[in-house]
Amino acid sequence: MSKKHLNLLVPQWQGSGQDDSIYHGAFALLENYLSDADLTQAAITDQPISPVKHDILGYDEILTQLKQVNEILQRDRPAAIFTIGGGCDADLGAMAYLNSIADGTMALLYIDAHGDLNTPQSSNSKLFYGMSLRALLGDSDEEIVRNLASTITPEQLIMCANRALDVEEERYIREEGIVSLSVKDIENDPHIAAKSLLEKGCSSVYIHIDLDALEPKEFSYAPVPEPDGLKVQPFIEMLQAVTKQCRVIGLGLLEYSGTKDSPKLNVIEKIVDIGLGL
Repeated sequence: MSKKHLNLLVPQWQGSGQDDSIYHGAFALLENYLSDADLTQAAITDQPISPVKHDILGYDEILTQLKQVNEILQRDRPAAIFTIGGGCDADLGAMAYLNSIADGTMALLYIDAHGDLNTPQSSNSKLFYGMSLRALLGDSDEEIVRNLASTITPEQLIMCANRALDVEEERYIREEGIVSLSVKDIENDPHIAAKSLLEKGCSSVYIHIDLDALEPKEFSYAPVPEPDGLKVQPFIEMLQAVTKQCRVIGLGLLEYSGTKDSPKLNVIEKIVDIGLGL
């Protein structure tokens, strides 16, 4: 069976430790913004998190849930995926799968206040959501990497709005020559991400959105807010430029801590429209 488009709910929360607000936030997104969407849900446990194993808290659940997402993707074989999370590690399987069907020619626009570039060994917290991008780059627990449909190279990656980096993450970005667009870069020119993607010449693009990239004074529903974030209007303009000029095959909407009673926000509606329209 093959689907051209898949809306995939992955309310994975264990990568953030004991904070399950993003688990409930994923269902709030579903209720408030996606109630009429045709959607496939991954079975994510809400039971107490397992202890650290292989330097990763919740390792057993994270690996089991990654395998289950892989089963869904291999069954449906979508050409485009809109992933609704969950933590910022919730779209790891989708990114790896889409890169595999693009034969490793997919660019990744990674919009996040944090780097997510620790290894299990370099992480002080042992929280997987701070390691997920590094895993996609092939540098993580062997069994997790083995269960990724593909890995990417640093040349495929463009990071946006990260401003809370650990020493290891800063080293990796610098030594690997990863393109990193600051909040100021984007606010000065919301088209800069699209231009950078086009310069890479990749056949397709995945957009990963961790909502903590946004300025917390304008968006207050991210569980790990960081000051001096990206203002909502240039963020929307950046997304519009990328979707207009590039072939977007995947999008992740992640790290929402609102509830079903939270007000509906234009910025979330814009992201959802892009995701549903892939």
